[in-house]
Amino acid sequence: GRPAAENDGWGWLDAAHPDDREPLAHAFRHMMATRTNVGLDTRLRRADGEYRPTHVRAAPVTDSAGVVREWVGVGTDVTERRSAEQAFRDAERRVRRVLNSLFAFVSVASPDGTLVEINSPPLRAAGIQSHEALGKKLWDCFWWSHSRKTQDQIRQAIERAAAGEPSRYDAEVRIAGGGLLWVDTMVVPMYDEQGAIVSCIASAVNVSDRKRVEQALLASEARLKEFNATLEQRVRERSAEAQQRADQLRALTLELTDSESRERRRLAQILHDEFQQLVSAAKLKAGMVRGKLKDAGQITMVQQLEELLDQAISASRSLVTELSPPLLHDAGLCPALEWLVRRVHRDHGLTVHLTLGENAEPAAEQIRTIFFECARELLFNVHKHAGTSDAWLHLSQEEGLLKLSVTDRGRGFDSTTLYSPKLDGSFGLFSLRERVTMIGGLVKVASTPGEGTSIELLLPTAAAEDPSGDGAWVTAAGPPPEAGAGLAKTRVVVADDHRLFREGLIALLSQEPYLEVVGEAPDGEVAVDLARSLQPDVLIVDVSMPGLNGLQVTSAVRRDVPRTRVIGLSMHEREDMANALREAGAAAYFTKSGPTEALIATLRSFASEPVEASAN
Repeated sequence: GRPAAENDGWGWLDAAHPDDREPLAHAFRHMMATRTNVGLDTRLRRADGEYRPTHVRAAPVTDSAGVVREWVGVGTDVTERRSAEQAFRDAERRVRRVLNSLFAFVSVASPDGTLVEINSPPLRAAGIQSHEALGKKLWDCFWWSHSRKTQDQIRQAIERAAAGEPSRYDAEVRIAGGGLLWVDTMVVPMYDEQGAIVSCIASAVNVSDRKRVEQALLASEARLKEFNATLEQRVRERSAEAQQRADQLRALTLELTDSESRERRRLAQILHDEFQQLVSAAKLKAGMVRGKLKDAGQITMVQQLEELLDQAISASRSLVTELSPPLLHDAGLCPALEWLVRRVHRDHGLTVHLTLGENAEPAAEQIRTIFFECARELLFNVHKHAGTSDAWLHLSQEEGLLKLSVTDRGRGFDSTTLYSPKLDGSFGLFSLRERVTMIGGLVKVASTPGEGTSIELLLPTAAAEDPSGDGAWVTAAGPPPEAGAGLAKTRVVVADDHRLFREGLIALLSQEPYLEVVGEAPDGEVAVDLARSLQPDVLIVDVSMPGLNGLQVTSAVRRDVPRTRVIGLSMHEREDMANALREAGAAAYFTKSGPTEALIATLRSFASEPVEASAN
């Protein structure tokens, strides 16, 4: 904003800041004296009166002879550039203050790993000066050099960064005094405006505390794994021991149940084999005596004696049934449950609706005994507590389980007191559950007060299998053999393990002119052998015999000697054994305590014509 005339001579100096005029004039005088270029910063006034930072450059213009003809000067306003430079310097100072206030290693290295910049904290920590580090390869610096592994790590990280790949890893570095620190190290590439890698930035943060915690955690984890392994081993040992104890307890439960069953059977067998057989033989003899008497009074006395013997047989039979139902052991669980249903209805007036599924019969005798006793106890509980006249009993094998259930629609009960011992000292369902559980089974109870109760016993089929494979078998009966024409003698074999009764029966049959006893057998095996060799018209067989029982003998004879008719005899009540014998193929069934006339009449019918004898 100055007129040109005001700039003549040294007038242009008036545009400079008063404080800058003398230095500016001195610089130009020196330039003219030495004929050299000049360049300096000053402040020049603009038209608005503001003094602006200006960079002034001047140079002499000479001719070919080297004579200065004129001077050329250029002034450039550098206000914005100075502001930017100052801002950059301020930012750089702030960054350096931040970096130098952190105990973190931050350095800049060239792509070949030469250290060109580093902040001060790691230098102080390492106890060295910057000139001892700058210019060296980063991996050769003091803090890395204690370990070949650490040197290799930083060298490989620099190589990857030079290729554009960042790296991060944990490393150990040395500090002043020889100590070591764990640092979280990161090396990344730095690019210029054109995208070329110009340097690598390496940073390392002290993570020694974290590392110690991690190592402590790893040590704890190792100890925990060792403890877990020890604990698992102990658990396996205890589990194996518990399983062994459970198996032993199950075996003991079965053995106790079997022992109780054997003792009951032994007592029942004594009554059956000794007392009942003796009384039956006595009644047989009494009948023979009665047949020979003529005096009416004597006949009446013998009949009264027979009635007393019948009462003794009935009482002993009832006691035998309570101790150990013979039907359960001779025929199986299903026929025994059918008997139980009839017995409960007769004794207690409880109508039980029985359902037997296909293949429901368990093979193991211990299981048959336990399930029978449970069914009897549950039905007795219904009679005693449910306040109803109907119950439903179901036995089946399905989905790998043997199931027995008893259901009623009576009073029900509070399930929270389900397994508590009763005040009267009995254990009820508690004892039942323990017995079933100990053989590997499960008891499921559903009861609602006022709506009824359902109790289900479940046992895996494998646990209900007969390990010996000696379960009873029956076969379907074939057609009855053809009878001889006329009144030809009927050939009979008598099979009974009680000698007195067998001899008495043979004596009775021998009095009949149309009968001929051609053999006698003390057990089931001999009976089958005699039937095969003699091929009699009739085999009279006791249902309860050692070895092969009467049902098995009947099945074998009907299969091998179809012309032989089989008559079953037993101390059991007629309805208990009738169905089982009919299924085995027997032509008729009589109780030993029954009238001998019915047996004689049936044998006479066999001699006269073919008869389809009924078990009823």
